[in-house]
Amino acid sequence: MSARIFLLTLSIFLPFLAQAQSPKMVKTKVNDYISLLLPSDFALMPAEEYARRFGAYRPPLAMYQNQDGNVHFGINQSQNRSLRAYAEADFKAEDLEMLKGMYKASIAAMHTEVNFLQDKVINLNKRDYIVLEFVGLVKDEDNAFGSGKVLRQYSYLMYTVEKDQVLVFNFTCPQLIQQKWAPVAQQIMQSLKVGLF
Repeated sequence: MSARIFLLTLSIFLPFLAQAQSPKMVKTKVNDYISLLLPSDFALMPAEEYARRFGAYRPPLAMYQNQDGNVHFGINQSQNRSLRAYAEADFKAEDLEMLKGMYKASIAAMHTEVNFLQDKVINLNKRDYIVLEFVGLVKDEDNAFGSGKVLRQYSYLMYTVEKDQVLVFNFTCPQLIQQKWAPVAQQIMQSLKVGLF
């Protein structure tokens, strides 16, 4: 009898638990060329806060964060130039495998340890993307007193080439909440629609 009560209770509360774990997603138009789904509680990060937190000299196309400020989704663009020294130096979509290796090496160099969960090139909504999903660890080893901080972060990145730009879509959160946010990151990335510039 107690098993039936347990199952009845579970069937009543399970939909509420599932809903609490999966945020409501809303269609978000970043600009005339980029749209995607984001959790409804995500808001644009003010430029001053972005500069204070990340110190980047070039602001992103957009940087969103959750209400707690510990989960971020950003879109950056960078000049599309390869290391080749001639006029046709732009990377093309067929160069994504080579680019993936460069980005993967760069990520590994920025972290004390990195565990790649995904490392591939995919086609999504008629566009090719590099996908790099990983958990990175950074240790503050320069701390002279041996109490250096350790940062473990979950990241889901996608890159695509559009004419003279490389677009970078970047989802990050603390590794402690990865289990909750990784499915959301996947949903955001799967919803990406990037038109022609």
